Amino acid sequence: MKTKELIESLLGRFEGKNGYSVFYKTEPDFTAPDSVFINRDYKMLGSINADGLEGVYYNMQGEIWSPEGEARPIIRELNLKHTSMSVGDVIRDDHTGVYYIVDVMGFKKVGLYR
Repeated sequence: MKTKELIESLLGRFEGKNGYSVFYKTEPDFTAPDSVFINRDYKMLGSINADGLEGVYYNMQGEIWSPEGEARPIIRELNLKHTSMSVGDVIRDDHTGVYYIVDVMGFKKVGLYR
């Protein structure tokens, strides 16, 4: 199965009212800056339906979306270093186009640089 199809099969099973895009930091440093360089520092992992940012964060924990390690080939192919969503990763609300960074406590809206 190709990477895109595998991501869609893993993330497509989640239900929710809103669509979100998930971006993982390529070199995680577990910080939450006020602005991000999305094309330079992040890779889009995929899209997910959820009921709010907390729902996205919960569903993007490795034991939830990849309980049998199904995501390992995706993570390797994308040259990412983590399966579970962490501080510094980014969520885009696909309805509003607003970007949020995972912070130590919750989420914060961030400025975006391309």
